[in-house]
Amino acid sequence: ILSIINSIPFSISSFLLDHDFAKMLNRIGTIHFQRQENTYALTFYRLGLRIERLLYSSKKENNLDYSSAKNTGKYETLNIAITLNNIGQAHQQQKSYMKAMRVYQKALKAVKQLKSNEISHSKDGDVDTNHMNKK
Repeated sequence: ILSIINSIPFSISSFLLDHDFAKMLNRIGTIHFQRQENTYALTFYRLGLRIERLLYSSKKENNLDYSSAKNTGKYETLNIAITLNNIGQAHQQQKSYMKAMRVYQKALKAVKQLKSNEISHSKDGDVDTNHMNKK
């Protein structure tokens, strides 16, 4: 999948760099996870994670308008934490406990970053931390 995405011309692939597309990939990964198809789940999770990281990096580099919650990087940080948690669960299901632990620690670091910045998404509506433990 990643090689297919990378082979698409930038003008076409730029629409793929979107939160909704990343969330869709994460959800497809969750379907595979629930079916215990961890190799496929990890592929979709990692692709979604890559997109969220690219979105976060581009906002930091371009100093975008920070007037809305989606433009502050908080949204991406939470989505990154959720996806990392999902990756950790897939590794855990594969009994790759050390990999799972490392990924869970990265997810925890992202959550701590959010909490240390005293983030409140109650007005945003499309960020829900309850997804982190649901499978």
